[in-house]
Amino acid sequence: MQIALEKIAMVLAAFQSTSVKALVKEQRSFGFWSPRRCDVYILSYQAGYLQDRLEVASLLWQNNISADIMYDANLVEFEHESHVDLCTREGILFAIYPRPRTMRREQAAFKVKSILKGTVYEVSRQDLVGWLQHQIAEQKRVDLATSGSSAYPDTLTVPVPSKDTSAPEVQLILPVDTKKQKKHVKQMLLDRAYERAGHLKTAVQNGLPMLAVDVPNAVFDTLMKNASWITDEETWKGITASMPTVHMAYAQQIREAAAKRKAEGFPYLMFYATREERMQILTLN
Repeated sequence: MQIALEKIAMVLAAFQSTSVKALVKEQRSFGFWSPRRCDVYILSYQAGYLQDRLEVASLLWQNNISADIMYDANLVEFEHESHVDLCTREGILFAIYPRPRTMRREQAAFKVKSILKGTVYEVSRQDLVGWLQHQIAEQKRVDLATSGSSAYPDTLTVPVPSKDTSAPEVQLILPVDTKKQKKHVKQMLLDRAYERAGHLKTAVQNGLPMLAVDVPNAVFDTLMKNASWITDEETWKGITASMPTVHMAYAQQIREAAAKRKAEGFPYLMFYATREERMQILTLN
């Protein structure tokens, strides 16, 4: 049996030319048979936020969401072609704009635009994966219905989006007098907590170093307040002032060990107090 590939291509091209324009105009689909670069495009309006875009892409890739990022060099291209035109031409469903941490204030972490519908959504960090999975699954069901075929193989069925089990669970508990704050303020606090939890989880997965130390309880609590004592001489003098002279060499050992971990690029350092058998995590960066 011979398969006439040229005839199949011609029929498919004719189907595309008559159906896709109408589907896009109706904001329904880019067409089942249309090539697609990815489902999600992560971009910024200005240069210098590549790391933020990479972090978002990594999160989406971990959850099997097809995504690509805009590199700073591509900002020049946007002078000649808008991101909407680019996404439309390449069949991309959603454009994500991660808000820089210094510019979020009372806004959600992400602005997400549906390229087909032109609708803009405000999405929090903890909701991003589940929201995208649901939206993409729904869109692919529409795509299947517009394919022009009456039967679809099992491999083309779209799975129901599952809960993002890799995401850290964060519960926001506020005092009674702050519970009446506006919803977007609470969302901002929740986003920050969620982001920190995600960073800590990644640090643990990559290997979280620990220092087991034998110091008085009061000294241990002081060391855990912040990491300034590792590099700031005045802060260090304040901590060691209450320590016996015979323990100064040991205190310096602790400081040098913490400084080494900081220099190695670890974002967190776990301390274990041998006297009270308790642990705390110190943020180094």
